[in-house]
Amino acid sequence: MGNADSAASSWAPRQPPSEQRALQWLAFARQCTGHHLNSCSWDLPAFATVADDLACSPPYRVSLSHFNVIFHEASIAAPQVLQALNGSLVALTKAAGDVLAGNKRADAAATTAVSECLGIGIVRSVDPVKQLLYILTPTPLKLLQQATTLEVIVKHIV
Repeated sequence: MGNADSAASSWAPRQPPSEQRALQWLAFARQCTGHHLNSCSWDLPAFATVADDLACSPPYRVSLSHFNVIFHEASIAAPQVLQALNGSLVALTKAAGDVLAGNKRADAAATTAVSECLGIGIVRSVDPVKQLLYILTPTPLKLLQQATTLEVIVKHIV
């Protein structure tokens, strides 16, 4: 029993869950900027540095017409798609068998096929006139070019 107890105690998290989530976000944001997390600190200066790095990092510029857009847990009208995408965390996915081909503004109910997730990104900004998205992601360009769908989980839209 002693061994099981010591093994269980080694599984115990060192930080509370909120701090673990903050560190995961910090690590992901650092990957988007090409920097690696050197410490396990999630204090305000660490977040400020990452925010500055994200603001200075060159995003990928991609055409909205290249992607199907799926909003999970919300129905977004076509005119509000760019506004809803701006600042969103998105899954960059490749639709199984191009099931969604031609459906550029799908909702979650329209999709039943499983997609392959190629990466995650942040839509840093949008250009509504040119219909362009500026995406920060650690996903290599070659994989980003294979993505056919942006999937967004929307819990609350204000």
